[in-house]
Amino acid sequence: MNSHIPEFGIATFPMTTGPPNKQSFLRKQLRDLSGQSQRWIETWAIGIVEIPVQDLIRAKEFPEVRWIEPPRGRAFADPFAATSNGRTYIFFEDYDYSRGKTRISFVETADFKSFGPVVKALEQPFHLSYPYTIYHEGQHFMVPEQWQSGEIALYEAQPFPNQWVKRATLIPNFPAIDATLFQHEGTWWMFSGKHGPEEEYSLYIHHSDSLFGPWEPHPINASGAVRRQNRPGGTPFNKDGRLFRPVQDSSNTYGGQVLINEVTVLTKSAFKEKLIATLHPQPSWP
Repeated sequence: MNSHIPEFGIATFPMTTGPPNKQSFLRKQLRDLSGQSQRWIETWAIGIVEIPVQDLIRAKEFPEVRWIEPPRGRAFADPFAATSNGRTYIFFEDYDYSRGKTRISFVETADFKSFGPVVKALEQPFHLSYPYTIYHEGQHFMVPEQWQSGEIALYEAQPFPNQWVKRATLIPNFPAIDATLFQHEGTWWMFSGKHGPEEEYSLYIHHSDSLFGPWEPHPINASGAVRRQNRPGGTPFNKDGRLFRPVQDSSNTYGGQVLINEVTVLTKSAFKEKLIATLHPQPSWP
């Protein structure tokens, strides 16, 4: 589990704003196949910031971002990094608008300046996104979002990085959104949303003594509280004994910005957190 402070940040942000009357939707104008009419689709890119995250959340100005931009008609989102043999592999949702279909792809890099080609890692008949990566007991695992399958599934790399085999169903009959797993004080925790009109903005917590389960629901799941600053937005991390988690803020528009919350209470019966920092999209971004 990558619970240490990363030496760089990898995040997804919209590449462009839309027309003047639709700027809040952060859309990019593309012509359709006929070349005559125009339509608006969301276009996302991966940004890399090469500073420690604790410096990022304290920075008064957003540092320079290196972009991995998708080709026309595609969107790259939900990046997660895993390392092996001195190289880093960035896994992400790769959406093809012409197919109306997503898959998990990755790019490889040794220096975060040059990147290899986009390579398919995992494809299923259903929607895939948020390829949450875990390194546990010498093996690489992934828990992608696949709410259309109706379950939370754990995949194992056989071999890493481009072959992934389903290892286990962690929670059946639960169409989770953005499941985020980590260890804290000897317990495995899973934060997620749930597919539905409002449920994806509610916070669902499960816990287990083992990555492979069984996973038990937290009492907070029955609270029914809906807040558009709940949905997980990346890997939680520890700093000086404090636990932080990135959160998607969709108060004004979907994925509009990233919040960093400090988790102040996390037990099998209670949960509390507080806002520490906000990361805004910058007007200078492409």
